[in-house]
Amino acid sequence: DVAAILGLSKWMSATELWLIKTGQKKPDSEPNEAMIWGTKIEPILRQHFTELTGKPVVEIHAILQHPKYNFCLADLDGLTVSDTGEPAILELKTCSAYKQNLWADGGIPIEYQCQIQHYLMVTGLSKAYCMVLLGGNHIELREVDADIQTQAMLLQAEKEFWLHVQEGSKPPVDGSDAAKELMDDLFKGGIEEEI
Repeated sequence: DVAAILGLSKWMSATELWLIKTGQKKPDSEPNEAMIWGTKIEPILRQHFTELTGKPVVEIHAILQHPKYNFCLADLDGLTVSDTGEPAILELKTCSAYKQNLWADGGIPIEYQCQIQHYLMVTGLSKAYCMVLLGGNHIELREVDADIQTQAMLLQAEKEFWLHVQEGSKPPVDGSDAAKELMDDLFKGGIEEEI
């Protein structure tokens, strides 16, 4: 949810997330085909990570909660170990060949960077691995270190958003495409062509 809170999600705006969290809108319960296949492929990707790195992976069958902020949750794809033997997060992604440029030059798309830093904050861990299957046939692996400054910024934004949820006050509408789609859906009608 953190990318939506920050207005960085392509799929959901902060306003839509607020509507869901306050019970005014049901979350989309129907997964799309990419989500279905991503879930089916996860066990294979976990196994491939172990084969690639020699590091064990434990699948987590629970939603983790920050020890101090109960609204900060994490749904990890797995736990592994860092090179120093400390616990580390494993985050698995799949990406269409048409969007693999988002992963170019060792990068990670911003919404996933936010997600990983949020997970590191919730767990208190200092290392994460993000493995992506690009185009269905190419694996790339990224290491992510905990960034305390980024986590502090995320936590502040999450606290502010959660206050909106608790008070029932709508957060400001951001300029994201997801926000525009939500507004078009909520307020149907009108003239669409330019005058």
